[in-house]
Order: sequence, then C-alpha cells, then structure tokens
Amino acid sequence: MSRRIVLCPIGTRGDFEPMLALAKGLQSAGWSPVLCAAPRFEAEASGIEFVTLAHDDQAFNAARVQPWQGLRAVFADAVNAQARALLEATRDGAAMILGGSGLHFAGPTIAEARRIPFRLAVLSPPVMPSRELGPPIANWSPATPRAVLRAGWRAMSLAFDHLVRAPLDAQRAHLGLGPVREPILAHLHGRRPLMAVDPELSPIPLGSPVGTVQTHAWRLERPAMPLPQEVLAFLKAGAPPMFVGFGSDVHSTSDPRRVIELVVAAARRVRQRVVIATPIKVVADDVLTVKFVDHAALFPHVSLVVHHGGAGVVQTCARAGVPQLAVPHMTDLFFWGHRIKALGLGPAPVVLSALTESRLVAHLQNTLRTNAYRLQARALAAALNGVNGVSEAVAELTVSMCGSSD
Repeated sequence: MSRRIVLCPIGTRGDFEPMLALAKGLQSAGWSPVLCAAPRFEAEASGIEFVTLAHDDQAFNAARVQPWQGLRAVFADAVNAQARALLEATRDGAAMILGGSGLHFAGPTIAEARRIPFRLAVLSPPVMPSRELGPPIANWSPATPRAVLRAGWRAMSLAFDHLVRAPLDAQRAHLGLGPVREPILAHLHGRRPLMAVDPELSPIPLGSPVGTVQTHAWRLERPAMPLPQEVLAFLKAGAPPMFVGFGSDVHSTSDPRRVIELVVAAARRVRQRVVIATPIKVVADDVLTVKFVDHAALFPHVSLVVHHGGAGVVQTCARAGVPQLAVPHMTDLFFWGHRIKALGLGPAPVVLSALTESRLVAHLQNTLRTNAYRLQARALAAALNGVNGVSEAVAELTVSMCGSSD
C-alpha cells in the first residue's frame, strides 16, 4: 500500500496551517504527505512534497457580489483546478485524499477515480450539515428555530447543486465515472469527516454526518516566532495594549481605512493602546500597525483581542488565556462570535457591517470591565495547555488506512 497521503486545504492561512501541522505529524509517523495548496504557501511547506493548486481562493470572496452566472464560473474554475491538481498529486499513487474546508469539490471524485478513500477535514462546525447549526451563509442567532436552520441547509444544498453539479459531472465523465446521484453537499462531505476543533470550544453538533470524528485542533509544533523589535518596544512602553486584526479577507469585503480609523478612535476613548494588524500605516505613540505578527507570541502580552472570528484566532486566544471580541463579516465567523459569548470568553459579537465607533466603544468597555471574561479565559487556557490534536488525527487516519494503529 502506498504511504502517500494527499492533503488539500482550500482557503486562507487559517485553513492551510492546520493541514501543514497534520502533514508534519504524518511525516513523523512514517507517512509521505503531499500538500496540494495555493502557491503562496509553498515556501512554508519546506521538506514536504508540494503540488500547486492553481486557483485563487480569494475569487470566492469577489464572487459573492457577482451575478449568478459569474458565481457559477468561479465555482466551475475551482472544480477544474482542484481536479487537475489532485490528479497530479495522486499520479504516483496515494493511500487517501484528505480535503479541507467547505469549498473542496473535486476530492471525492478524484479519490473514486483512483480507487482510494476520501475524507473531509472540517476546521469549523458550521461547515458540516447538522440539526443544531445553520449553514455558513448567514448570521444565525443561537435562538434560531431548527425549522429555519433546516430551511437554510436546504437552500445551501440547492445552491451547491446549481453551482457545482455540472462542472463536477463533466470532470467525472472525463474520468469515466457516472454522474453524482446524491445531493452535491452530501457527496462532498463523504464518510467519517474529521472535525479538528477543540471539544472544549465546540463539540460535534447534533445531527452531523454519521461517523464524524472529533480531534483537538491541529497546531504547528514550533517555537513562537520572535516578536519584532518594534513590537517589543511598544509593549515595554506602557500598559498591555489591545490587539486588533480582522483577517486576510477583510480588505476585500469592507473599507479597511475607515475600519482602522474607527478602531483607533474607539481605542483612545477607552484609553487603550493598540496593535493593529494591517498594511495601512498609522503613525502615533499609542498605535502600532504591523503587517504580520505571530499571534501565539503576542497574545499573552495583550489586554484583549478584537478579531474577525476565524476558528484559528479564536483557538489561539483561548490558549493564550485572553478575553476576545469578535467582529465577524461572513461565513462561519458569525458562529464563532456567538461561541465566544456562550463560553464566557467575551461579549456578544459586533457585525462588521454594523460597526460604529460608539458601538465598538461600548463593547470594549464591557470586555475590559468584566473580570469574569479574564477568569474564564485563563481557566480554558489551563485546560488546553499542551493539547494538540495532530497525534489524535494521525492515529485515526492510520487506523482508517491500515486497519491498525501500528
């Protein structure tokens, strides 16, 4: 049996890094991982076989404001690019394809053509259909009736049928396979998805696909990157600042300069110095802007974190023991904003499109003045200390491929 396993993350750094962590864990266990991902991540995969996925995942963000035909074209391009890359990655044999994110379309088809198993890696619970959560297309309140959630999943399923079925069936015909008979959404999730989410943050939702296996989050085992000298100097110059970062997608979905100006004004009104992750330069004694900083290294030194609600940054905050406030703007980010509130790690989320200076000030004051958030964050950090789901996932995949954990 081949010792090669193909891992294909689709999306941002938050989607790529957990799969890189798993690839390294598989490599240490004697497997030969192959990463199939966007070219901007190739340098980080040094020492691991890498196949370029020639489709810009940022196109999905731009497609959200396109007419239906434009949206269909983006999805068709993604299906075809994924199929080409996965055929290349499995050309010399493979034991399994592990796809990542809810925008992974071609994995089950290429696995079927190669006669190998496919499994989906889920890094956020709303990516999977369930009775408990709505699909990652809207800001579902925790009190949303289940009948409404079911209607949301039906709409999501119909959308995937319209957007993905035709190009996927065309690929299948080219490979000598018959058309997909089941709903596309069900087809894409396959059997026994792997949900790499700390159970302390979110358990498997009720009604998830049968056989879903949960592990703790997959974290890169590496020393924290040294903080830049400008960051160290800023930290030493006063009280712990707050950190604000809205992820790599926000610049394509909002007016980033307006958001930065609003953040700076709100921070000053609550008398907080602030580190902001942004390419937009702000020169002031109480503000430091950085293009990139290692969250794991910085977060233990800040008073609170304001972020977009990505699964990765939520988990990093939790492990740092720091209160957090989510300002989500799309997809599963809304879910994580509500989880922060439910877990007592911070206040209710503020949707980016409704963000105003006064609203942000009120939420910052709430976060800073509520000691219970700090206590709960520290307790959760203690529970997660030293826990890494990579070894759990390696064991599960080894059993899946070999029938034993030896």
